[in-house]
Amino acid sequence: MESREAILMLIGEKNQQLISYEELTRSLTDCGLDDMKSLMMQRRAAADALDQLDHQLNLLCRDAIDQKRMLRSALSNTCERDALPCPFKEVFDASQKGYMILNRIKNLESLIMARLERQKEDAALNIKAGSNTAKIVRYRSANDSQGENSVLLKQKYRKA
Repeated sequence: MESREAILMLIGEKNQQLISYEELTRSLTDCGLDDMKSLMMQRRAAADALDQLDHQLNLLCRDAIDQKRMLRSALSNTCERDALPCPFKEVFDASQKGYMILNRIKNLESLIMARLERQKEDAALNIKAGSNTAKIVRYRSANDSQGENSVLLKQKYRKA
């Protein structure tokens, strides 16, 4: 049962890490483009810390010889809460809090992807609008009217 206490402690730590990961994700929804790279790097470091906690939880479950299967089921929420013995219900409930945070993070990530898609479309429109400036239009029309006589089309200036 001492492994259960250690698991509960690690789950609490993991939930705190998930909350900070969620805050980083939330800040990505409305940050400036210049800040996005640093926030993504911070988020990557937070994800690595979460992976380490998951690894420690797996090691504790593996070391818990008695009732290992029940611990894993309670951790991954793959069983009914009422089917668990009373000491494992705490593990299930603590783990469930983490899954609720993960669900909120998943919803935030869809907002971030939509934001990035909008920015990509805006950039494409700006590039397209920039290709119709006066200098570019004059350059194109000057080369089109000269035909074979334009500098770019003369044989002696071609490299190939």
